[in-house]
Amino acid sequence: MSDETKIKGLKTIKGLKTFSVTLVDNKGGNLRFSGVERKGGSFGTSATYFERDGKGKASNSKRGASEVHADEATARAAVEKGVKAATKIGWAKKPAGPGGFAARPDAFSLSNLPAPKK
Repeated sequence: MSDETKIKGLKTIKGLKTFSVTLVDNKGGNLRFSGVERKGGSFGTSATYFERDGKGKASNSKRGASEVHADEATARAAVEKGVKAATKIGWAKKPAGPGGFAARPDAFSLSNLPAPKK
């Protein structure tokens, strides 16, 4: 993240720190635990639940479990506590890779390049 982060064009905050963990269910819903640095050095944490409609689009979101912490270490501990509680009731960590998908294995290597079609 760059030293300067713009938030909705209102003002610039230097060195803004954020972190998040996304969990998924088997119906396409997401539960994201996140933390953000607030003015004065404190950190806020919250959880956001995204439901999916039958077409796979996010149709409803709910925010909850909001807390304010004195420093980043206690905020990260609170997020980890929330993740542990959610995994106990059936949520799973989002699969690795961009967009939540694992990369396919390579179909060829540099020593075995495909020939062009003639």
